[in-house]
Amino acid sequence: MIKKGKRFSFPLFNLVINTQHATRNTQHANRFAFVIGNKISKKAVVRNRTKRLLSEAVRLLLPQIKKGHEIIFFAKKPLKKEKLQDILPTIEKNLKKASLLV
Repeated sequence: MIKKGKRFSFPLFNLVINTQHATRNTQHANRFAFVIGNKISKKAVVRNRTKRLLSEAVRLLLPQIKKGHEIIFFAKKPLKKEKLQDILPTIEKNLKKASLLV
């Protein structure tokens, strides 16, 4: 999945999108994964908060995201200090660049 997908790099996260899932059946729901490595923080509390932050932003944008994709978010260090209202426009803009929004 990771080797076959398209890669995008942004200041707060990297994105890998697999369109193979979309070609099989476009009616399938999207699948998301959030990878928060130990380089972000050694503390599990910080890594879990970062994961919840990303998943909440994706949940809010879900009606606008095209169906049938497998999407992996790889968090970067600056993301752990951000708040939801700060990253939501950034994620929306970056998903538009990756042509995932309707």
